Amino acid sequence: MNERTAVGIQISDTGLTEAELRRTTDRQVEVVRLERVAVDARAADARAIDRGESINSATPYVAGLSGPDVLSRCWSLPNTDAERLRRIVGLRVEADLPVSADQLTWAYRVTDAPSGAGRDHHDVLVQAVRTERMHHHLDTLSAVGIGTNIVTTEAEAVGALYRHGLRNTDPDATEVLILADADRWITAVISGGMVRSLRRLRSDANNFEQTCRDCQQSIASAGSLSDVRRVWWCGGAALDAARSRLAELLGVPVEPVDIGISRQRQSTTSSGSIGPEHLATYGPAIGLALAGLFERDEILRLYDRAAADRAPRASRLERVMSYPWRWAGVAAVFTMLAAVMHVGALYGEVRNMQHLIDQAGNVPVTNKLGDAPELEPKIRALSRLEAYRIDVERIVAALCLFTPDSIIISSLSISREKRMTLKGTAQDAKAIFTLTEALENDSRFNAVTPEQTAAGKEKTFTLTAELPGVTKLTTATGRGASWR
Repeated sequence: MNERTAVGIQISDTGLTEAELRRTTDRQVEVVRLERVAVDARAADARAIDRGESINSATPYVAGLSGPDVLSRCWSLPNTDAERLRRIVGLRVEADLPVSADQLTWAYRVTDAPSGAGRDHHDVLVQAVRTERMHHHLDTLSAVGIGTNIVTTEAEAVGALYRHGLRNTDPDATEVLILADADRWITAVISGGMVRSLRRLRSDANNFEQTCRDCQQSIASAGSLSDVRRVWWCGGAALDAARSRLAELLGVPVEPVDIGISRQRQSTTSSGSIGPEHLATYGPAIGLALAGLFERDEILRLYDRAAADRAPRASRLERVMSYPWRWAGVAAVFTMLAAVMHVGALYGEVRNMQHLIDQAGNVPVTNKLGDAPELEPKIRALSRLEAYRIDVERIVAALCLFTPDSIIISSLSISREKRMTLKGTAQDAKAIFTLTEALENDSRFNAVTPEQTAAGKEKTFTLTAELPGVTKLTTATGRGASWR
């Protein structure tokens, strides 16, 4: 007989809950093993499962992260190809989730039925977990000798339990599945066969009234209570009073589950059967094992061992990036190393430059041009430029010094013939001649002549002058200038 097995492992901070299921060829499922393991050193020594065997065997090991570690959203998105849908989901994750996307590991599941937005839209369940937390749980599993093929979420576990473990369910209706024990209740609102909302509620054995009201509010927060057709109940006989009170508050039947898993041939439980009280404790682990048997290709994957083995470098990089303090320290070390190298390079350049300057200072003046004859024409041209150029700044400074306050200079130009033309306005003609006389007495100006004045309230004048010391060379001597 061709049989398949799968192991579901529900992770929490206090311990691990395991369920091993066997599926026969006629689709019957039976429980092989149910076990709860404390996370400590003694549990690691007591484990008979080898980590390498569990990873490489044909039996899938599916681990589920508990609800408090998981961020969950359900969005109505366009029905498009897988690659484009993944890009759309990535943008929504970046925009809507309260944690930066580079710190998260996320995955999604698409419903088969169209959403309320129309046939061109589908509901998409997106679940994300901090990458650091996921690696912490993987390290916890490794410490107790368990290797994991797939990591998913508690919502996927409860959804698989609903789809493949319960009988007489209505996948087209909105139903609620409650896993209740003395310490906590797990409340899952399921629509279209998919868990739309999952809440963990603290339970007080002395005050079930408050727990029932909290359960009512969690169901109402996921949608309208009028849409709920039925509530499936997984709880022991000690909680029958709480079940009856919850039915009164919700106004819908709260029925014990009818499990579709046969009795165990070998069981670690005392009763040897699977009842609602067992599902309250082992329900998520059983759901994970059912997902490994029936939905191994469709399950929402936050971690996939096969994909990690195909891209080991990327996996190692993600693990490093999940600890920001590590790569921040590495970046600081590289920054300091780069700074030391840069300062060393600058120091070497300064010493080299100083050495070259010292060598140039020891060369005799008579030999400087002889050692580099190709620079001689350029040096001579620079000398002529320094000797013959017009110092415009000093000319303007002299004009500002001699110009009376009543004169406003509107323009100043110097021609190639070294002739200066000054235009402006004056309050009276006397100021014009005062300026003319002041310029004539200065050695920087010659032949200062007021060429034109215009009558009026403000005298408009034009004044010309020659700039001594620089003259234009004749044609026989070529272009340039000579000093008088």
